[in-house]
Amino acid sequence: MDAEDFIAQELDWDKGLAEMKTKFIQAFNEKSSVRAVTSKETDYTLTIIPLTVTESGSHIKGILSITNKEGLEVFQHRFDNEAGMFGSAINLMGDAFEDLGEELGKIFKKNVK
Repeated sequence: MDAEDFIAQELDWDKGLAEMKTKFIQAFNEKSSVRAVTSKETDYTLTIIPLTVTESGSHIKGILSITNKEGLEVFQHRFDNEAGMFGSAINLMGDAFEDLGEELGKIFKKNVK
């Protein structure tokens, strides 16, 4: 399913999005050598672009992009994450984003000093 269609059918999308951001950031910060924060005053911006989502919300494919202050992309990572088996679509999607945070955190820990 197209990610926009998934979002349109979810009644609790705004609440779920906040929970997904929290899960992603916590998982990333636990595994990474750098810290992710939610702030408008940063040198880099991380954007997650979901492209497809299964109807259950448990399998997400998309692109994670990091841009600098000038808007130039300095890092791109295509992801294909599947997590969870039980729960609401938003909950399962949150589990997939938590796994994505861990995955990206490990990449940063290995490559960013």
